[in-house]
Amino acid sequence: QDRHLEWSDYDEKVFDWVCDVKNIEEEGIALHDAIRAAYGQSIHITGLEEKRVSSTLRGLLKMESKNKRGGDNVRKRWFPTAKTMEIISKNKTEQDEF
Repeated sequence: QDRHLEWSDYDEKVFDWVCDVKNIEEEGIALHDAIRAAYGQSIHITGLEEKRVSSTLRGLLKMESKNKRGGDNVRKRWFPTAKTMEIISKNKTEQDEF
């Protein structure tokens, strides 16, 4: 729990959501999905939320944004790094202990 002291409630919500995403290594996540996980489905997303959640993904979860090609379009997605997977694994281990 000490590692979360400087985290906001929204950081915690993003973190918990990211830990539960299936196929995150292959598919990555969309920024707006992470924002809705933190702020709720009905939020009108502004640049402020995009910056805050991007900061959480990059800074606290050590994720990287990359362009992912899908058919005729390219989408920006956030992907976990080796460090991200360590953080997620440690979190799941801690949850199993309770």
